Amino acid sequence: MNAKRQELEREVTIPVAHPFILSAPRGSEGLPLLVALHGYAGDMTSMLRVAQAIAGDEIAVAAVQGPHQFWFPSVDQVSTRKTGFGWLTDYRPEASQARHHRLVEGVIDAACRELDADRRSVFVMGFSQACALNYRFAFTRPGALRGVIGVCGGIPSDFADAKYVEIPAAVLHVAAQDDEYYRPERTRPFADALGRLSRDVTFREYPGPHVFPRAAIPFIRDWILDHCK
Repeated sequence: MNAKRQELEREVTIPVAHPFILSAPRGSEGLPLLVALHGYAGDMTSMLRVAQAIAGDEIAVAAVQGPHQFWFPSVDQVSTRKTGFGWLTDYRPEASQARHHRLVEGVIDAACRELDADRRSVFVMGFSQACALNYRFAFTRPGALRGVIGVCGGIPSDFADAKYVEIPAAVLHVAAQDDEYYRPERTRPFADALGRLSRDVTFREYPGPHVFPRAAIPFIRDWILDHCK
């Protein structure tokens, strides 16, 4: 048979659960909230440890897991592969960006409701791959955040687009001087780019490769608390 066939691409929308972990001291009412997103191949548990070190007893935390899971080789001798999580690929990135935005909004609402955190003092922090996604979120939703923190990551490639607007939120960008993916000559201009849409931008560099600079933890904590005053 030589009957012609149609090929029609369609979509269905289905509800999908996205896990995240809440962490707060007892009596967390009124505390600022830090929403922390891991980088490529990370997970919410590893990011939770970093966020808790930043938070101490003064900040509530929500550590979020990326929606896309995959196998990657293990560096230990116990297993041959591990499960990692990510936020998007180059395939239809707009859909992944929209999913990220809805996920962050949902986590903020759920965390503030359950922990009774201060909705006026919400900070979103992203490491590596999550960094530019968080900037996309922050600079298209003026008033949604008190601050946004990017660590060892980039800014949106289309940051000059008119969809990004001036926001009242403060911005802290943390870079690593020996980062093999985000070299200093690439990251240092970020401060000026971010400063075009935020009047409160802080840029900090720390020694080390593409890992979360542990030396930055006390500064990030103080920066968050200073911006809650």
